[in-house]
Amino acid sequence: TFRVGDTQYIFTFIVMLGVGLVVSYLMQRTRQQTDAATRREGQTAALYALGRDLATSNDLHSYIHVIVMRAQETFGHEAIVFLPDVRDKETLQPYSQAPEVSVDENESAAAVWAFKHQKIVGHGTDTLPNAKSRYLPLVTPRRTVGVLALSAAGGELTVEQERLLEAYADLAAIALESMILSEEAQKTKASQDTEKLQTALLNAVSHDLRTPLVSIIGTLSSLQEEGMNLSDSAKTNLIQLAREEAERLNRLITNLLDESR
Repeated sequence: TFRVGDTQYIFTFIVMLGVGLVVSYLMQRTRQQTDAATRREGQTAALYALGRDLATSNDLHSYIHVIVMRAQETFGHEAIVFLPDVRDKETLQPYSQAPEVSVDENESAAAVWAFKHQKIVGHGTDTLPNAKSRYLPLVTPRRTVGVLALSAAGGELTVEQERLLEAYADLAAIALESMILSEEAQKTKASQDTEKLQTALLNAVSHDLRTPLVSIIGTLSSLQEEGMNLSDSAKTNLIQLAREEAERLNRLITNLLDESR
């Protein structure tokens, strides 16, 4: 019953109630810390998986595929990566897992705005909130390499997911910049190698080109010079020599043009 037979029981009840409340509070704190540690572990695992997959990729398209795929798996939203167009740096080219992705003009404009202003815009922000996706610029200390778009369909992101998304975008930006710099270095090296090859070819054939030219000029000078009193057979031989040297020169030029092409 609720009847208290001894005042000492009241004190015992208060102590036991206090102990129960303290234990309950500590258990709740422990559960919260466990949940937080589990979420942090999941975030760390997601970033680790992204870094691991990027490390095994060997070209720009592989990088884009990994970033888009991991973003969709981690956040549960459709993802698109926008990169500057090779032919027009003022426009952005969308890349996604879909073979042919179509982005309307408003969404493309939002991506370009995020790219130029280096600011997160789109759904869930104060800038262009009516956009269908959230656009995160992929910024490195040197430049902006692109934009990561995460579709708003599928629910809102939590605060922790938003922080993870920003860390995800930073990692993706560094990886893309490293690959872009690597491709630029390869193109520069190829251009330098081409210039060296052209210089070497020019130096190699300069002597062979000069030799028939000297012969032709000497033959024509002999024929043109007065007082040489050359016989008809000698003139014929000189003309034949000039023709042979001219044909040789033509072959050299043709081979040179073929080699250059």
